Amino acid sequence: MADAKKKSEPKEVVYESRNPEPAMFDCADIASVRVFSDNRLQWTIDSADEARFRQHHFVSTGRIVKKS
Repeated sequence: MADAKKKSEPKEVVYESRNPEPAMFDCADIASVRVFSDNRLQWTIDSADEARFRQHHFVSTGRIVKKS
């Protein structure tokens, strides 16, 4: 009997805007989602694409930070 192969799903990383944002915007061609409890924006990034996302101007200047 052959062992069943485990399919590993891609891990995701969540980034959010440091401050509440008045309007939604994309970052590195990834759409944001609004968190209505605090008016911040969030981006869910595939961990394989995180290096490219971190090079975006809004991430490198601190407007968007990794959610802790």
